[in-house]
Amino acid sequence: MATDAAPGGKRLRDSHVGDRVENIRILVTLGPWMFMVLTIAEVVLVLRGLISVDVCVLLVAVANPLIILGLSRVLRGTFEGVAARLMGTLLSTRGTPHTREFSEMESLVIRGEYATAAERYEEFLVAFPRDTDAWMRLAALQAGELGLPDRAVVTYLKARETGPTPQQERLIGNALIDLHRALGDRHALRAELARFARLNANTAIGREAQRALREMPS
Repeated sequence: MATDAAPGGKRLRDSHVGDRVENIRILVTLGPWMFMVLTIAEVVLVLRGLISVDVCVLLVAVANPLIILGLSRVLRGTFEGVAARLMGTLLSTRGTPHTREFSEMESLVIRGEYATAAERYEEFLVAFPRDTDAWMRLAALQAGELGLPDRAVVTYLKARETGPTPQQERLIGNALIDLHRALGDRHALRAELARFARLNANTAIGREAQRALREMPS
């Protein structure tokens, strides 16, 4: 995705700003509670004679803020990971079972960094070119958020070359039918409908494809 390099760089800088804003939000929300808990624990240690008052003051003044800052970053990563896994389960695969974990890409999508997420999928596919799920995720991103239907068609066809499961094949076929219809490519649409009807013969979706094929103008 070389053409997206410059915008991608801007999005990368914007993501750093987003990270700082999210850290500040967590600090404002949870920071006072964490500071109070740490301070109470340190006072208890003083009362039990395990640390001196001077050490307690040092911990409260220096160590506690650093601990809270570190915890805020850990919590942000945890929240994003949970949100990414949920998004992947509900939306990203369009119902396809996970074959690998794509938490980094899903997190980028959630944060609106679509071009960067696509680049990460492409980097992943260099190492794992037979991963059908990754090709489908990239194609869905291109067809949807990135608004690149022509590129999505090519990517879905590459996914088909990896030996998809029957469920994945149906999803690929459905997506290609929608894309060819949106692009106005009647020849490709006719071929895809015929393929879909053949692979799903004697099923409701296969009959629907046959009907759509018959209704296409010559």
